[in-house]
Amino acid sequence: MSRPKIPDYFIDELIGEGSTGSVWSATSQGITKFAVKSLRGIAVNRQVLSDALVKIYKDAPHPGIATIHDFDLASPQAYITMELYAQRTPLADGTSNIRSRNLEALCGNVSTDDGWKIAIQIAEAMAHLHENGIIHCNLKPTNVLFEDGVNPQAKITDFAQGMLGGTEQLETSDSLFYCAPEQLQHGNQFFKGKGEKWDVYAYGATIYQLMTGKFCRLNDEIVKYRKKRETQLNLHSEISTNRVARAICAQENVTWPNAAQTETEQTYRSIIETCLSLKEEHRHTDMVEVLNEIRNCESNNNLNSLTEEKSESNFKHNRNSNWKYATSIFLSAAASAAAAVLITLNYQGQNDQPTPTHPPEPVKVVKVDPIVTNPTPKPDETIPALTIKEEQIATLINDFQQSQSALNELCRMLATLDDEGNPLYRFPEGTIGSMLTYYDKFISRNQNDLALRDSVISALSNSSELHILLGDFTSASEKLTQATELIENDEIGGGDNGELIELRARLYKNLSTSKAGSQMHNAATQAATKSFLLYKELLSQEPNDPGNARDAAESALMLAKKLRNSKQIEASKQYAEQTIQIIAATTADALPLEKDQSLLASAHFELGQILNTKGEADKANESYQNSIAGYTELVTAFPEKLNYQFQLARALGEEADIAFITANSEASVINNDAVELLTALIERTPSDRYRFEMAKRLYAFSRSIENEGESSAARTQSNAALNILKDLIKNEPSNFDYQNEIAQLYRQLADLHKEAGDTGKSVELSREAVHHIKNLLDKDLDVENKNRKKNHYRVMIARDYGKLGWHLANTGEEEDILEAKSSFETAQDYYQQILDIEPANDEAKRWLQWAKDCIEQLP
Repeated sequence: MSRPKIPDYFIDELIGEGSTGSVWSATSQGITKFAVKSLRGIAVNRQVLSDALVKIYKDAPHPGIATIHDFDLASPQAYITMELYAQRTPLADGTSNIRSRNLEALCGNVSTDDGWKIAIQIAEAMAHLHENGIIHCNLKPTNVLFEDGVNPQAKITDFAQGMLGGTEQLETSDSLFYCAPEQLQHGNQFFKGKGEKWDVYAYGATIYQLMTGKFCRLNDEIVKYRKKRETQLNLHSEISTNRVARAICAQENVTWPNAAQTETEQTYRSIIETCLSLKEEHRHTDMVEVLNEIRNCESNNNLNSLTEEKSESNFKHNRNSNWKYATSIFLSAAASAAAAVLITLNYQGQNDQPTPTHPPEPVKVVKVDPIVTNPTPKPDETIPALTIKEEQIATLINDFQQSQSALNELCRMLATLDDEGNPLYRFPEGTIGSMLTYYDKFISRNQNDLALRDSVISALSNSSELHILLGDFTSASEKLTQATELIENDEIGGGDNGELIELRARLYKNLSTSKAGSQMHNAATQAATKSFLLYKELLSQEPNDPGNARDAAESALMLAKKLRNSKQIEASKQYAEQTIQIIAATTADALPLEKDQSLLASAHFELGQILNTKGEADKANESYQNSIAGYTELVTAFPEKLNYQFQLARALGEEADIAFITANSEASVINNDAVELLTALIERTPSDRYRFEMAKRLYAFSRSIENEGESSAARTQSNAALNILKDLIKNEPSNFDYQNEIAQLYRQLADLHKEAGDTGKSVELSREAVHHIKNLLDKDLDVENKNRKKNHYRVMIARDYGKLGWHLANTGEEEDILEAKSSFETAQDYYQQILDIEPANDEAKRWLQWAKDCIEQLP
């Protein structure tokens, strides 16, 4: 790992790395007494952490809180500088390294009296945080450090760096086993006043381990898992927080390995058990209340407090000797498996020169919340957000081979698209391939490991998104199918848990996308149906949750589109209307959000498409107008979002098509409105989808003026559309929509040139029409329906061969007559194939006879 570059500090030795960043020993102004924590932007909520650090820095020093010297959370290289609570320890190979003096080494190796003394110190520090409105969210033994010397003081560190709602990433580490189950399941409730009770639970779990050397719940499972994974540290499995929460909740009672020796100890244990209650309403309100309970215990005068003199020689002797014993065990384990795969040590600073030295004056660089008493120096220039993201991406790419969480975060960023459907971030070439390799390796090694089922499902889901990005829908479908099978067979916690239902719904949603990409429209519809039913189940569980309502509406809309593509028109109409109903109910008593308006406009557009397919032009037109009204509001409110302008152009185009068919005098005006929008979009960003829509608008206008007798102007418009489509097909030759549209254009232009007397051009254009329809017949397969779609293409190609024969016959050239006969015969063959499948097809019978008559009339 490369050293971070931090102004005014010489970064020396790596102490450790984990969920929120890496910790290094550092020198500043010649003084080596600092631990610098280089933060990963993806791992912490910077605003929450900044608020906490500012409060601590402004407040009078507390003996139980680690001393913070300097921090900068606004720069791409965010960091915190703190006191170095560590010691240099020799290793078996003759080298040495720095190890933190933390509580983990004392767990299970401390006397009862010493243990409760430490417990009180931690409680006092945590109560101080809560009194100042600071939530820790990550209390555990490795985040409790100790000073050097006689009777060292416990110091709390890494506050406000835990599993907070709103963080960019939830890292899996040993923090999981000190967290309250509701913290694991609902991290966003941090912002709803739940954080204090999370800390109370974590305090109970930490003190239980200090006194017993065991985890308060799941101890045997954790120990077994650690041993199992010791030889596979390079895989860094990410364990589902939801699974851990369910397992914790299944173990209601906390038991102690031995009986309490005194009544006072029993009272202390009762306080810890209350802290560890699975029901948050049964826990203490905050750490202030916990501390008061401890202080109210009878006969605790000898144990109580930071203000009391620390003169007990037994305490001193036991603490120091226990550290030496525990450290030797710890180091031997560290040489091979250290803290085991499930636990990523939260790395605190250590030093081989613990002699007190005056630190340099702090240089405050707090750009999120400046400190008034120490003015913050202003940077010369603001770092652009893109630079920060590029810095983040570089860090993730550097880390993902050692951390599955970094791998998952990279995957999420890769899959993030802008409003135009393009990747939001740029990645070095080969990144996706490397990531897929690591995912595939992890899946193959662990797919049968029940303990890692959630991790395997996550890996399958994430890697499938990468396949979708690459257009490899077959591989994506295979992985998503495997993921859905695994999650359906997941017996832990059942299937009624909200987060589990949501995960299943998301998997089926992605499976639907991948099946649609493989032209498996029936399978896509089945997956979309399962996804919708799951989202609907979530909505039924919490009907007042607008987020669930929006997910259900979005899923219903996706299902409507899939049903229309699979020709299930009535069912499609039902789900489009259901989307509108859900959003209307959600916004009945509240102002609609942007997403509500977007879903509603999109649902009206889809309903218009469905009604148009049914031939209900008037109702379709009404739906298009509703969509136009919705997108017009969105364009007005969010002019920078080009996708809304594009969708508005599409809706206007569909309205124009109906207006052309019904001879509405406003048809050209409406079409021109769409063209103007598309022209502006293409000038700004020449996206393929903008240009394709423009080609469709030009073709529509060409057809309309052709019907008015303006053949020359029609040819001009159609040729402009043709040039766009030629360019699009050059870049994407397998796009069936492009092929179908250009075949229609060639067909129309052939007729227009025939009308103008240019028979040779008509022949040339007819040949092109045949060429593109043959491509569709050969390549646009419909395997699910036994290639039923082929008959539709046979109708088109039979007609095109017939027209080609007709144009050839009219040239009068002998060689063209021979080709004309061949074309009519090919048309006959295709019409006969159609009749073999549909014997009652009267149109095919009529045109078959026409082709025969044409051959008879040839010279």
